[in-house]
Amino acid sequence: MQSNRSDSSCPITRRVYSFTAASDLRGKHRVQAELKRLEQEAKSLEVSSRLNVFLATSYCCWFNR
Repeated sequence: MQSNRSDSSCPITRRVYSFTAASDLRGKHRVQAELKRLEQEAKSLEVSSRLNVFLATSYCCWFNR
């Protein structure tokens, strides 16, 4: 016997959609967290690179006196 209800009104289907939406949000948050971590790492590398240039310039100036 078939029901006249659509699949979306089935409680199991609603739970699956809810689970999928929750998984998507967790995935989104993981991607955002990874992006933030990479941005911080890039900023750190940029500062480190600038420091290395400064130190190399200072070293050269010191010994060229």
